[in-house]
Amino acid sequence: MSITLHESAPAAIAELSAVFGDGMTASDTGSNFTCTEADIIARVLYLTGQEDAAITWLLGHAEGEDWDDTHAHPYDQEKGDAERRSPRPFNEADIRGHLAAIA
Repeated sequence: MSITLHESAPAAIAELSAVFGDGMTASDTGSNFTCTEADIIARVLYLTGQEDAAITWLLGHAEGEDWDDTHAHPYDQEKGDAERRSPRPFNEADIRGHLAAIA
């Protein structure tokens, strides 16, 4: 498949980055996306040079993670997770590594 970018594509990516990379938008809506959907958005942002927006987006998405979701640490009783009521979502360093892996 061949992709031809329109001359307005960089401006459209910048606008997309401004929307999904906004902390309020990411926190308010990010957890409503599935992990796969959130990763697709983050990957597009990351691969087009919008790394900060991709990180912000996934940080917002990760706020709503369950134990078995992609952007949370797995349940580990040895680490005391049994006492936690919710999983430990990815932090910025975790998300940077995740983005590099899905790029």
